[in-house]
Amino acid sequence: MALRSAGAGDIGTGVMIGGCVPDSILKAAIDAAIAAGTEVTGMNVQYSTGANYELTTASDNAAIQAVIYDYRKTADTYSITIEAIAYPDADGLTRPAHMVKTFSGTASLGNSIVQTSATAVKASTTTKVCIGRVLAVNTADTTVDVLI
Repeated sequence: MALRSAGAGDIGTGVMIGGCVPDSILKAAIDAAIAAGTEVTGMNVQYSTGANYELTTASDNAAIQAVIYDYRKTADTYSITIEAIAYPDADGLTRPAHMVKTFSGTASLGNSIVQTSATAVKASTTTKVCIGRVLAVNTADTTVDVLI
């Protein structure tokens, strides 16, 4: 068995999530990077709770949550694809990201969830039994997209 040498590249991937949007702080950081000729792909970002699939700039000394994989900017419209690596849960622990799943139920952006039936979920008010992080809420059909 060969060992991988340091700096030999990534092994494996996170969860690819397209259609993300930047908050105003991340928009300014992207615009500044473009103006400076700096690469936008590879920037570390965090999840925000301002809108569905919204991202913000990464905080200093925080666990890496996601990395910008690709982005498109037309006029003032941005569309970002991220590689989701981890998410903070209701206990403040960093959990690895495996998939995005749509559930029936109600919760707010950023909530962790618990099961209410075989197919439905709700926001978790009790830590230690919750999973995931709500990335999007669809009030029309009462579903939530959860990063698990």
